[in-house]
Amino acid sequence: RDEKGEEMHKSKGNSLEFIEAANNMGVDAMRWVFARHNPAQNLSFGYTSVEEVRRHFLLTLWNIYSFFTTYAIIDNFDPSQMAETGQESDVNMDNWIISELNSLIVAVTKSLDEYDSTTAARNLEEFVELLSNWYVRRNRRRFWKSENDEDKMSAHNTLYICLVTLAKLIAPITPFISEELYQNLVRNADPEAPESVHLSRFPMADAKKINHKLDSATRLAMRISSMGRSARSKSGIKVRQPLHSVLVKTPNGNETDDLNIVKEQIIEELNVKDVLNLDNELEVLDFQININKAVLGPKYGSEISTIANALEQVDSNEIAIKAKNGESFYVAGYELKQEDISVNIIDKPNFTSISENGYIITISTELSEELIGEGIAREIVHKIQGMRKSAGFQIEDQISIYYESGEVVSNVINEFSSFIQQETLASLLLPETPSSDSYTERQIINDFDLLIGITRKS
Repeated sequence: RDEKGEEMHKSKGNSLEFIEAANNMGVDAMRWVFARHNPAQNLSFGYTSVEEVRRHFLLTLWNIYSFFTTYAIIDNFDPSQMAETGQESDVNMDNWIISELNSLIVAVTKSLDEYDSTTAARNLEEFVELLSNWYVRRNRRRFWKSENDEDKMSAHNTLYICLVTLAKLIAPITPFISEELYQNLVRNADPEAPESVHLSRFPMADAKKINHKLDSATRLAMRISSMGRSARSKSGIKVRQPLHSVLVKTPNGNETDDLNIVKEQIIEELNVKDVLNLDNELEVLDFQININKAVLGPKYGSEISTIANALEQVDSNEIAIKAKNGESFYVAGYELKQEDISVNIIDKPNFTSISENGYIITISTELSEELIGEGIAREIVHKIQGMRKSAGFQIEDQISIYYESGEVVSNVINEFSSFIQQETLASLLLPETPSSDSYTERQIINDFDLLIGITRKS
């Protein structure tokens, strides 16, 4: 069908010629659309639908590949010097994505053996999303730090393994982009490797590298981080402003071990100092109760006013907890149930919470002077990173920073000078008027004025 769901006919003018579509959409993108679609349903096909798939899957994969090759070239990464692949990394993030990769191999192999390209394609899409939005995004610092240490090499090795394996897994569906990845990643490094990705062996999973405990813990970190960002948005506090803590309550309270495994990830992702268990939601929430007239009216008629008045005199929090647990309760001698009332959740002062499917994620919003100072320092780093890009500097370029500002910001820069220099690759950070040959911008940070100039070091 066409994109409006109507049958394609030349006479209607809504048909697409294959050559025209191939030239304008790209055949790999077209093949992916066909492969991921459930053949039991009509396919609404057109430029918009193919572009959406190309952008969300193929372009995301290509961006990961471009990110890897950029830093691999800078660091002179040589795949032939990789550590023995059977050796487990010391970094949970590396072991997690390798676990997910081996689970993916199992799932894709099973699906393709059963001629189920739809499930195979969608499993591949999910993995690429995890690789991009969790592994690569959270590990950027490991790639661009200046030291070529074991940690950096482990990140290179891990991402290389993922990309080469993905090239082989997608080869039956997208033969051209997979060949491009393979030729550059594998053949350029090893001329003795099979001449084409289509002549290489299909990946085989290593069951020993599948860690279900680590997988579930990392998924928990993603859920908590997503809800934590929503809590920040609700409170109006930027992600770059550090907070004291995030408090976590899980549906059954039995995910403490998983939480401990990924605690550092959550701390970094939400920019908090600590992750704490929330044993009692009444520590951070209050509940306001109102009668549900639509339900109580038919049951008690004019007596609902008596019930409403009585509700104002009882402990709202106690009633709300009982209702939440599905328990019945008595008010002024009337038995009420969960559906008889409506409950409004109110954040207690200095807390902002998000509730979802039994999870409660709460951020502490009280800011100390130290936290505010660190927040200003992180804003300064963000501004300088933007200036580097605007000035046309390369990602590996060392810079010198010159600045003018008032006492508050100057004190913050002095206190966090090492952090600012490390994050911006600055070898100098001086309280001096920027010279005429520097790239200069005037910034407003937390209502404070700051003049910044940066120059590239030769």
